[in-house]
Amino acid sequence: MPKTLVVETNAGKLQVQAPSFVAVQITPEFISRLKELRDLPDYYDLTEVRCEVDLKTEMIDGDTLVLPEMVVTSGQFWFTGELRNTEDECVCSHSISTIDWNYVDQRLNAPDDDNLMVVAGTDEDVAHLRQTYLDKLANDEIV
Repeated sequence: MPKTLVVETNAGKLQVQAPSFVAVQITPEFISRLKELRDLPDYYDLTEVRCEVDLKTEMIDGDTLVLPEMVVTSGQFWFTGELRNTEDECVCSHSISTIDWNYVDQRLNAPDDDNLMVVAGTDEDVAHLRQTYLDKLANDEIV
């Protein structure tokens, strides 16, 4: 079973109801693409590179994210998406450092008991987000 990366978002800071997390499958292709994109900003003197990504999230009043993207710089990556049926509201995840690529690669590939890698602000937030994701997954509330 592939591992899933679950990352907390800025939902609590938005003026509208928004997903509290985004999730993406960590496949060998995802890791390879992330590594490739991580190298582009330095090579081409860019500040960031963006690409489409298949993000999963909790249902919010039947709405989903549109234009889901992974944003990659030479030192970090994060996910964004616009909320359907809202103006100027964008969901953004925490960023994940890629400065030590070997550590990130090892973490993305490491086996976990529940095949989840959860990223949030504090250890308490991580535990809460892990349980929220597992509950939403069990109740088929992830789109």
